[in-house]
Amino acid sequence: MNISKTSYLREDQYVIQPLSHDRIDEVVALVNQSYWNQQQKYVVNGTVSLRTDYKEIEQLIQDPTKTLFLLKIKKTNALAGTVLFETTTDINTATAGLFAVDTALQGSGIGDILGNHLESYAKDAGKRIIKFEVLGLASKLLQHYEKHGYVKTGVKYPLTSVWNTELKPEYASCANAYYYEMSKKLTPSSL
Repeated sequence: MNISKTSYLREDQYVIQPLSHDRIDEVVALVNQSYWNQQQKYVVNGTVSLRTDYKEIEQLIQDPTKTLFLLKIKKTNALAGTVLFETTTDINTATAGLFAVDTALQGSGIGDILGNHLESYAKDAGKRIIKFEVLGLASKLLQHYEKHGYVKTGVKYPLTSVWNTELKPEYASCANAYYYEMSKKLTPSSL
């Protein structure tokens, strides 16, 4: 692929589309690799858990409250990233999840492209707030989202309950050993 880790994709180099059945295996592999890459730093060797499986992704296609978007590189049709949009019982709020970028392309701007698409899609769907969970140990990621207008809501989940695994001793008692819920109010100027 001709995309360096420091360059940003141009709009003519990618396409964002909802998931189709023919890409499920690729999505499972990309999401699990991306989450594994994140988890391996913090968990005891051999205890990394998978984030998703074929059945869960297949169910997303059938659920009218959820849309999993794929960012594909036009030239190669390679899957480069995913993000899940989900409506909630609160008509003003949407949630995001399964935010993953191919580990070889992290830092290339794909996450920002997917985030902008997600916000635009949520706004077009009439949503005023978007929420998702962010790994507290990934301080640079938290700072990145804060820079883009997201704030911690005060809701947090211990990593061990989400990952169902054992943290390395140096992280087990860490104050940021949580997933933090973050939210952003969507306004015309936020897009």
